[in-house]
Amino acid sequence: MIDELLKIAVRNLTRRKVRTFFTMLGIIIAVGSITALVSITEGSNEAVP
Repeated sequence: MIDELLKIAVRNLTRRKVRTFFTMLGIIIAVGSITALVSITEGSNEAVP
């Protein structure tokens, strides 16, 4: 059951390469943005006494 689902998932990822690329790019940008915002917030909180 799980093997079949993984095969279907991999097949769909390889068939739709452009959609997969843009989805991964969006996730990377989102995670990077959240990390940057948290870092900036923590840095500004430490800089202000």
